[in-house]
Amino acid sequence: MANQKKKFIKMRVEEECAMSRDELVEKLDGIIDTQYRRNLNKLRGNELCLWSKAAEDSYRLKFYHSYREDMCDTMMTIDIEKGMERCSIHGFIHKPAAIWACFWGVIASVLIDFMVLSWMLLFSENFSLEGGLMVSGAICLVRVYICMALLELNREKVRLIREELYSVIRHRPGDDPAAAETVNDSTEEDGENEGD
Repeated sequence: MANQKKKFIKMRVEEECAMSRDELVEKLDGIIDTQYRRNLNKLRGNELCLWSKAAEDSYRLKFYHSYREDMCDTMMTIDIEKGMERCSIHGFIHKPAAIWACFWGVIASVLIDFMVLSWMLLFSENFSLEGGLMVSGAICLVRVYICMALLELNREKVRLIREELYSVIRHRPGDDPAAAETVNDSTEEDGENEGD
């Protein structure tokens, strides 16, 4: 039953890698370099996972449900920790800053509604307290639902992010040359077919 619970805000990621720290860093840097040299505009509107470097030994994997520049609603940030022979990965799947900006915008709008309600109670003689509370309560419920929807981690998106991570960390570069491609061939073919 625990697996059926909804996850909000962020989800921990802890994995063991089949490669050393240097091998994984080299592989991820190669994937990022390959991405920059591809024409991603052909894949606009398709699901897409893109890697980027956040800092030294830290990487991000952004999931685009319908690819557009800077239109990511779920992402993963990982840190690579060096081990004796292999490395380990620690991080979180979480919402990007743009989603949090929307969240706080909704919260601010709720506070503004209550301020307006307070002013109307103070300065309007004909204002109905019961009616005002009902309307404000209904609006707040809608906005609470919007906030929950913004912060909920979609299971399918989390699954796709994890699959992309596993395709990179579970094999050495020489074992799976196809894994160096961040965008799989089937997705690229779908994008080209839609363009036709």
